[in-house]
Order: sequence, then C-alpha cells, then structure tokens
Amino acid sequence: MSERPLPRDPDDMERDHMPTSPDNRETSSGPLTPKGWSEGLPGEHLKAAKHLRRKHGAGFLVYLEKYYFQHGVGDIEEDFYETYVGSYDSLRDWMLDSYREFGWLDAVEEVIAEQGIPDGALEWDLDHFISAGNRFELFEVHEKGGQIHVFQP
Repeated sequence: MSERPLPRDPDDMERDHMPTSPDNRETSSGPLTPKGWSEGLPGEHLKAAKHLRRKHGAGFLVYLEKYYFQHGVGDIEEDFYETYVGSYDSLRDWMLDSYREFGWLDAVEEVIAEQGIPDGALEWDLDHFISAGNRFELFEVHEKGGQIHVFQP
C-alpha cells in the first residue's frame, strides 16, 4: 500500500526521521538511572512505583522523568496506565501492534486470503503511520534502554 519501499529495518532510519520528542537525546541519557530512580518520590507512591518499575523497566523511568516529575499526579499507577502506550524494540513492532489492536491486521489477512492476493503484494506504510500520528499529536516517543517508549500526550 506504499508507493516507495520502507527501509529494510525501520530502526535504521536516520535519527532526524524518528518521531521522538525534541529532547530525545536528554531522555536517552537523562538523569534517571537504575540506581537513583526513586529519589524524589513521595512515600505513598513508592510501593506502586517499585511494582511499575519491575514490570515496565525503562518505560517507567521515561514516564517518571517526562511526565510524573514534570506534572505531579495523585495516583501514580492510574496516571501511568492512562499515559503509557507501550515499549517496543522497533517502530515497526509498535506500528504492527497498533494495527493489531485496531483489528486491521486480521481484516487485511482475511481480504488477502479471500481474494488470493500474493504474499508481499501489500505493505504497511510506516512513514504514513508516523506522519499521521505526528499530524494529530497522537503520541510521544522516547528512546531509553535500547527501546522506544510510546506515550499519549
């Protein structure tokens, strides 16, 4: 469905093409470290924060740095799950997971099977997915710990 081929591996895209926040470089090497991540958390949030840190790793560290410490929240767990979309190894993994949630992958596979469309004849357009998300400000993407972490603004 794309007129031009996608890069072989979307993670090889130039950094300028990544749909990350302007302060992405700070996020990648920001002040939150695995050792001192809980400094500054109020006591009532510590238990939930430890659980979220174990479960979501670097994605939770990004949340603390970019959302929690910037705005403060009443319920850290509720706010995290309202904001956090997920952590992915690549932009393509995130796109396919999103399309799976929309039901698009199953729908396209059904049409391909029903119509006998040859393998490889249809492609998902990663550039369009990123462009549409940026245009409508549907997400914020940060890099940390070798993954991308997606949040709703």
